[in-house]
Amino acid sequence: MQSRPERTAPWTPPSKRFVVAGSGPSLLALDPARIDAESTIVRVNNFFFEETYHLGRRADLVQVGGDRWIFPFYAATLKKLVAEGTYSVGAWSCHQRHVIARGQRALDLPFMPLGYRDAAAEKAITGLIEAHDKTPTTGILAIINAHALGAETITLAGIDLYAAPDRYAHRLEGHSAALVQQIGTAGYNLKFHDPELDLAILRYLADRADVELYRSAPEAVALDFLPLAPVSASGLKAEPKRDALNDWVGWAGLWPIGAMRLARRTNEFQRAVRKSLFKKGAP
Repeated sequence: MQSRPERTAPWTPPSKRFVVAGSGPSLLALDPARIDAESTIVRVNNFFFEETYHLGRRADLVQVGGDRWIFPFYAATLKKLVAEGTYSVGAWSCHQRHVIARGQRALDLPFMPLGYRDAAAEKAITGLIEAHDKTPTTGILAIINAHALGAETITLAGIDLYAAPDRYAHRLEGHSAALVQQIGTAGYNLKFHDPELDLAILRYLADRADVELYRSAPEAVALDFLPLAPVSASGLKAEPKRDALNDWVGWAGLWPIGAMRLARRTNEFQRAVRKSLFKKGAP
């Protein structure tokens, strides 16, 4: 069994002002003037599919979560983009044991384990998770991590809690589009997540005295209980992106992504069969 990594990664956030950016449609309405240019930028999952550098090329921390079968191709894509200079990434974080093990082999980046600022936060948030019996979405985990890393302010961008008709602010093609079609084009994947859990965690953090939470655009209606971020004197400047990327790279080492998707479907089928047989054999 893999031991849990210690929280001693050689990476520290450059600022206590954090921006946590998901890929929800409100990212398109981001007001760069409300983003301090010196903020610690936290991006989530497939942020590199954006068609414009909404928050620049710098991603100080990337919060990762999702399908462990696809992760090798995600990691190969991220590694390629960093090597090409398309993005600069400081560190990465994840809450999934199997993904962490694979990522530490595949990514030449410092790893930051998911944490909590103090015992009170851990007790409150884990209590909410247990009560709902679901996992927070990756964007919410990124916010929890930002708080743990000492954020004094957290401005949310593209965090829409899947309340908009479209799931993402960007287009998807090929394998990434096929995976999204499997879980639906809008709304929560209720097998794993619960919107009430995400909201409860956000409200808990917003009520704490040690951090201020803001939204970056009026269009983020799911976050209307949060105030708009103030306009910054050193507002960020969005920049155009020469080439849009809408799918992961096709190979991770010797594995083609098509073979991995087939292996994934086979594994899911076998699990479904075992579950069905177990039910039939139960008294």
